[in-house]
Amino acid sequence: MSHLQQEKDFKVPSDEDEDEDEEGIGGDSEEAYFEKVRKTLAIFVVVDGLPFELVEGQYFIEFTSLLNPKFELPSSLDLSKYCYQMYLDEKLKLQKFMETNCQSVCLTTDTWTSVHGRNYLGITAHFIDEDWKLHRKILYFLGNPLCSGEEISTEIESCLLDWGINKVFTVTMDKASSNDSAIVYLKDKLIERGSGFLDCKYLQMKCIAQIINSVVVEALEEASLSVNRVRDAVEYVKFNPEKLKKFKKCVEDEKIESIDRLYLDVSNVWNTTYVMLCRAEKYEKAFDRYEELDPNFKLAIEDGSPSFADWFIVRKLTVILRPFYNIMVNISSSSNVTFNNFWVDISDLYATFLEWKNGNDLKLQIVANKMKLKLDEYLGGYEKMNKIVYIASVLDPRSKLEVLEFAFGRIYGEEKGSVLFKDVKEALFEMFNEYEKMLQLQLKVVDKSNSASNKDIVYKNFFMDSYKKRRLDEKSELELYLDEPTQDDTDDFDILEWWKCNSGKFPVLARMARDILAIPKSTARPDIAFNTGGGVLDEYRGDMNFEILQALVCAQDWLRVGLPKSQMDIVKEHDEDEMYDEGLISEFGELGSSWGGGNDSD
Repeated sequence: MSHLQQEKDFKVPSDEDEDEDEEGIGGDSEEAYFEKVRKTLAIFVVVDGLPFELVEGQYFIEFTSLLNPKFELPSSLDLSKYCYQMYLDEKLKLQKFMETNCQSVCLTTDTWTSVHGRNYLGITAHFIDEDWKLHRKILYFLGNPLCSGEEISTEIESCLLDWGINKVFTVTMDKASSNDSAIVYLKDKLIERGSGFLDCKYLQMKCIAQIINSVVVEALEEASLSVNRVRDAVEYVKFNPEKLKKFKKCVEDEKIESIDRLYLDVSNVWNTTYVMLCRAEKYEKAFDRYEELDPNFKLAIEDGSPSFADWFIVRKLTVILRPFYNIMVNISSSSNVTFNNFWVDISDLYATFLEWKNGNDLKLQIVANKMKLKLDEYLGGYEKMNKIVYIASVLDPRSKLEVLEFAFGRIYGEEKGSVLFKDVKEALFEMFNEYEKMLQLQLKVVDKSNSASNKDIVYKNFFMDSYKKRRLDEKSELELYLDEPTQDDTDDFDILEWWKCNSGKFPVLARMARDILAIPKSTARPDIAFNTGGGVLDEYRGDMNFEILQALVCAQDWLRVGLPKSQMDIVKEHDEDEMYDEGLISEFGELGSSWGGGNDSD
């Protein structure tokens, strides 16, 4: 349970509590109660990313004084100490949890910069616990401008040693050359420590978000002139009430029935650009009519107002971006596992490119060839792609081998697809056999141990029952799994819940699934998945001592309830805020006058 959940039932003292000085609140002494308040204040500051100087603000002091005049706010220095101690306490809790609940970890590294140009490296662990719940925890946030692969791998190794992590399944990084050399160094160190799996054969993973973002950036750059014209047109009419009113009249005159609001993008967050273009192109005729009514419209836009050709390019661009957008929405908005769909996403992209290439649209043919080349360059083609991508698809009971076989045939043709499918099947059985050997060794240790836990004994019995059935059927656990019918692909299907319920039936495969399904598709957090520039620290955090900064970043991640807001949530909230503002204006008139405190003549 998080601190926020623990503290949510605390109540603020009222005037009726004046006589409770000795007992405090809820039976606590007054000082014990105030200590809880200070602790909750620290959580508030950390989770919401607020500056320590908050407690020195005039109106915050007045606010807390009204709640309880006897409460003495900590200084900003004392508050920072509270926050750091909270980080140490939470770290200890997480370490103990991972010791008993973490079979192995899948690591991601992502780079950040501050507004001052400093570089940072984040290291995040992903794992599925004993109850089949997925966890994503930032373990390290380093403030050193790391350059070489050896330096990066050394920092990762330090992180593993600090946290007592013994098994690393995969490491997902972006495509920087230093990261490629970091993997080489890290492999050697993990093999030396016995912390890798299958001699780290499957260690390095690619970040699908970076693949997609790089492809999208190229498409946006080619259409930049048309995109800029549409962006300027939206900005011109959107933020002036009179112009917006006139534009809405144009919408009515053109009988455009769309209810989507005009949306202005953030230029380096491409999903907002996609949303802006999708909405704006529906109002093409309204913009054309508005241009006739407002002679300044064309003059005010630096590159000129959008032409018929611009709208044509924009519509074509939204078609190109749509498959990438759909994949990224899935990555950035899901709190569940998504790696089982990695190959499905990639194969859908390849199939889309194939459809464009074989179509009659010359523009889409050119785009398809360029995008496929870029995707091949990043992924390395089939031969170099990590085969765990394919194996994860097999461990989805809704698809198993059928979807994989179909996708290979669709993309590579029947003959080549058949050869590739055979290679993947061999890799799947090789991995299963390795897991079976590992589990047998672990169960021998349980046999010899006098202190084996009930969980270990139960797991051993599951495995032995499965092994006996295998002897009777003369089929491996993997073959029995593959022989069973696939599950229905329903909206409420939960793959982790399925494996939890079937772990006794397929104990070896369940071990594989716990490792493989924990692999993330992307190194990026949901709130920056679409950001082509990576994570950026604000001025407040960018000026911090590295040790305090790591404490705040990590503690915020551990204490936060649920995922950070995805950038799709932010778009949705923007629409809701506009509707709310319009409601206020409608109810109270102009916002400025509504806060005036009434008529002076009163």
